[in-house]
Amino acid sequence: MPEPLSEPDFSELKAFHTLGDDPVPAVVASLGGGAADLVWRNELGGLTFRLPGDRYVKWNPRRTGIDLDRERRRLEWLAGRHPAPRVLDYGEDGEAQWLVTAALPGELAVGDTWRARRPEAILAIADGLRALHAIPIADVPPEFTAESWVGRRPPSIGEPPPILDPVLVHGDACAPNTLISLAGEWTGNVDFGDLAVGDRWADLAVASMSLDWNFGEGHQPEFFAAYGIEPDEERIRWYRALWDLAISGHWEQARELYRWYTPLLHLDTKIKLVQYIKLAMAETGLGSEMVRAPRLPIEGAEREEILGIIRHAIATRPALPMAAAG
Repeated sequence: MPEPLSEPDFSELKAFHTLGDDPVPAVVASLGGGAADLVWRNELGGLTFRLPGDRYVKWNPRRTGIDLDRERRRLEWLAGRHPAPRVLDYGEDGEAQWLVTAALPGELAVGDTWRARRPEAILAIADGLRALHAIPIADVPPEFTAESWVGRRPPSIGEPPPILDPVLVHGDACAPNTLISLAGEWTGNVDFGDLAVGDRWADLAVASMSLDWNFGEGHQPEFFAAYGIEPDEERIRWYRALWDLAISGHWEQARELYRWYTPLLHLDTKIKLVQYIKLAMAETGLGSEMVRAPRLPIEGAEREEILGIIRHAIATRPALPMAAAG
């Protein structure tokens, strides 16, 4: 007989429900009139609070590279199609973005209560994904998939398995993103920033893997049975590898760097590129903007326009992590 699984230690999950020494962000405190209860803290520092008036606010610092406006657009499209948060307000400043939504019935399908009632929680997770996967996809905006990890095909993890039956994919099907009633019934889903059209296994591979983190090992067959599907080991392996790349943050850092660098890259298409380079060197203290004949220095409105692009790039340059030595 196989050895029984040891009882897992879930104490580390408590960190996702505490602020520690961090203050409640000022905009969150203002939205809540001074009352804001932390619900969830993700690994990157994004925070979700419950506010008075049956509202929730997600606050996300820009350093994470996650775009809450992307989730706002998806929630607005999803309205009336699936039980998902209704957008009430959205805002952003230089530090962060925030998204205010109306509360849905139910609570997160994780924690001590639902570990004790694991079969009900797993069934609710499967029910929610099955409902989402049944939504017609004909009018899903194509940019949803282009923006999401679900649609990426990095050669580093090998040839992707063909998508035989495309569906609407949640994109972050981890257990905490399912809501469940006290009666043990699925009531909705949250966190739709990566909603896209793709292979259902992008969700099933991640959802089943997240059971290990939230309920302990050994319950994945129970999830697949609840969904009504046999495990597809090839697709599970491939989509878990794709997910691992996505959550590493490298794509989001690259996207941020590309958005910052694009205006400078466009200067490469201009006939006066050399003058622009010399102007950039002068602005960064690396040289002079003087050029040799037959080239002439740029002047007037053109010079001010290029200086504006260069100075904005200097002022908003992303902070990149230092490469590890060795």
